[in-house]
Amino acid sequence: MDVETEGPTFAIAIGQALPNLSRRLGNSRTILGARPFQDGSKDFYGFELDIDPDEVTPDLLINRYGARQPVPAPSDPDHLEIEAYDVYETMGSIEGLLRYAAQDLIDDERWHGLIRERALEYRQAVSDVLVYDPKAKIDMLGNLDELFAGRDWSPFFSPALLVHPVVQIGQVDIVEKTDDEILLRFEYWNGDDHGRELEFADSKNGRHHVRRSRYSALRAFDPAFSGWQLPAVHDALQEALDTGRHTDLSDTNWAVGLSASEADLEPA
Repeated sequence: MDVETEGPTFAIAIGQALPNLSRRLGNSRTILGARPFQDGSKDFYGFELDIDPDEVTPDLLINRYGARQPVPAPSDPDHLEIEAYDVYETMGSIEGLLRYAAQDLIDDERWHGLIRERALEYRQAVSDVLVYDPKAKIDMLGNLDELFAGRDWSPFFSPALLVHPVVQIGQVDIVEKTDDEILLRFEYWNGDDHGRELEFADSKNGRHHVRRSRYSALRAFDPAFSGWQLPAVHDALQEALDTGRHTDLSDTNWAVGLSASEADLEPA
């Protein structure tokens, strides 16, 4: 199955293809995410993405905006190892493994390490659902209570893991502009991690609306933010647009690629 896609970076182009792939590979309820192969092999509910380097436009091979590059240029497609996977099926499978471990093995200390591993896998699976399905609503606390059959789950899943770091947003720039949309570049600090990311905003009736749908640039391959963090990032970008705290650089010539580390990044 061939799917054409485009985007300002290779990773975002992959993300822009996911809604179409979801419809063509699954059914109306299928939601696909994209990530590197886990432990060198694809997920049971995953599909390997075969990238044809001859069909990749030169623009995707240039880091024009100095943004985060989670995937290299596809010069050697045999070593990319990218999969699209059904986030709900994957979460359901991990949920079943955690339920079995938490209810049938919890009284044997030899399995406590496994239960902790399953709980962390479940947390990541829930985050993936929240990233790739903007309509998802998941009660993590309620689910843990049910999965552990009402028993204390805190020795296996620290409540601190339910507190998610606040992402700080710094300089916001408009780097591309058309009549219908703009492309934003923004600096971010996520704990010890900092860099630049890109996001779209749609233009309507003289106002820019940060794109939160499945076609959001931040719902791309190997996303920078967790599913719990993403709504607040979108809110911060919208506030920057609404209050004028951004710079219009859309007339800049971005033909030459930039390094994400060329400029010093300091918290706002």
